[in-house]
Amino acid sequence: HDLLSGQNLLVLTANGLNTLDVRELCILLVQSDNSLLPAVCHSYNNGTGPYGRCQEAENCKRLHICEKYLRGPCDCTRAHDFYEPHPLKTLQDRGITPELMAIIKDLYSNIEVLRHLSKATSAPNAAGPNARRGPNSQNRRPSTGFNAGRGQEAQRLPYNNT
Repeated sequence: HDLLSGQNLLVLTANGLNTLDVRELCILLVQSDNSLLPAVCHSYNNGTGPYGRCQEAENCKRLHICEKYLRGPCDCTRAHDFYEPHPLKTLQDRGITPELMAIIKDLYSNIEVLRHLSKATSAPNAAGPNARRGPNSQNRRPSTGFNAGRGQEAQRLPYNNT
C-alpha cells in the first residue's frame, strides 16, 4: 500500500494528517488499529501466581504486561519490561519491528489512557441504541492525543483512575 498515493493524500489532508511523514503515519496506524498490536491480557493482571488468572500461560497470544505500569510507576511483581520473554515473544510473533519496540511502552500507555478517558467521558446511552456507527466502531482505539513520534515522548492525556 502507498500511504502517500493521490487518494490517501486527499484523506490525510482532510483529516489534518498530511504533514506527517510515512514513519509517523505508520506509528499512528499501529496505535489506532486493534488488529495490529496484541491486546494486554487482563487475566494475567488479575489473580495470583506468575500468570494471574491466565489459563493459557506461556501460550497466551495476549500481552503479559502490567496494566498499572502502562499508566505510571508500579512496583508489583507483574512484567514491567517489554523485553521479558513472554512480552517480547508475543510482540515478535506479531511482527513488531525494533523501531516500534523502542517506543512500545508509549504506544501502549497512550492506548490505555485513551481507553480509560473514553470510558470516563462517555455517558450511558449517550448515542442511543440506534446510533449510526460503523460496524467496528466499538473495536477501534481512539487516535487523538498521540504525538506520532515527533522526537518527543508520546503525549499524555489526563487520567482519572476510577
